[in-house]
Amino acid sequence: MNNPTEGRTIKTSILHYEQAADRIWSDQPTEMIEADGTVIKGTSFESNTGMDRVDLTSPEMVRRGPRQQREP
Repeated sequence: MNNPTEGRTIKTSILHYEQAADRIWSDQPTEMIEADGTVIKGTSFESNTGMDRVDLTSPEMVRRGPRQQREP
């Protein structure tokens, strides 16, 4: 599942969706890829459907995305 606004992608083998609560979650291993390429793995996750509030359980950074260079 991805969020084009935040540039965030969530990968997991099982995804649960509860429309009334505006909630998605998984109790399976999860990988979150940020817009800058940063990859964070967790044992599970919970989020709203907009994926602007994502809670990973036992998060571990796998790879940091490239640093953005500032314009002078």
